[in-house]
Amino acid sequence: MTKDILQALIVLAIGIPFAYMAYDVTVDVIKKISKQAKPIIVNVIAAFTNLTK
Repeated sequence: MTKDILQALIVLAIGIPFAYMAYDVTVDVIKKISKQAKPIIVNVIAAFTNLTK
């Protein structure tokens, strides 16, 4: 029982850096995509508001 818990803790300890790296990369990608998509979104919203006037 204790051996199983210890093995689970070791697996979690090894997995934490990988989970953090995945989170960090995901945040980076979202920031880059949002910077590139922002002018497109602004243009679409402007076009839509011009159509509704």
